[in-house]
Amino acid sequence: MESIRRKLAPNPRESANFLSVLTFWWTIDLFKKGYTKVLELQDLFRPLEVDKSDALGDRLEKKWFAQQSGPGRPSLIKAIFKTFWWEYTVLGFIAIFNDIFIRLAQPIFLGLLLQYFRRDSNVSRESALYYAGVIVGLNALSVISINQYILGSFQNGMKVRIAVCSVIYRKALRLSRTALGDTAPGKVVNLLSNDVNRFDIVSVFLHS
Repeated sequence: MESIRRKLAPNPRESANFLSVLTFWWTIDLFKKGYTKVLELQDLFRPLEVDKSDALGDRLEKKWFAQQSGPGRPSLIKAIFKTFWWEYTVLGFIAIFNDIFIRLAQPIFLGLLLQYFRRDSNVSRESALYYAGVIVGLNALSVISINQYILGSFQNGMKVRIAVCSVIYRKALRLSRTALGDTAPGKVVNLLSNDVNRFDIVSVFLHS
């Protein structure tokens, strides 16, 4: 695994500019390679530093220890929220921008454009072209914002899942032999393989 890790190319997302991130242009080279050959593990990129399990586990574990030392019963949900609140806040702003501003503006400008085709219309041809251009721009912004929201939701779900798995694994390493004997292996396997996958689904529908 260490040899494969050294062979992986740097992630182009790290050096991508703002426009490349918005349009996912940084993925073009990977799609070109996948078009000409069957992709293998060596064709993929290194994970981003913020997506590595040790970094995510450290972030969640820090908030979890704070929950344990604080008053009241520790809550994993609160620890997750305090760890990833910024990521979900950004997604919330993207959802608000798309659902309120773009979706409300589209029918308004469409109505203005349709007025041009009335017989008694006083809308000029230049204004109609302007309205049409705005509609095209709004549709493009809608496509970009929706895809950024969906990708960001899955990425946040992945981060939460990896962080929780990392914390569970660290907890298992700290257990004594007696505690390990009292813990059913199937329960731990079920936590790591099935239960944590719920975070992927929750992240997508959280702002719906």
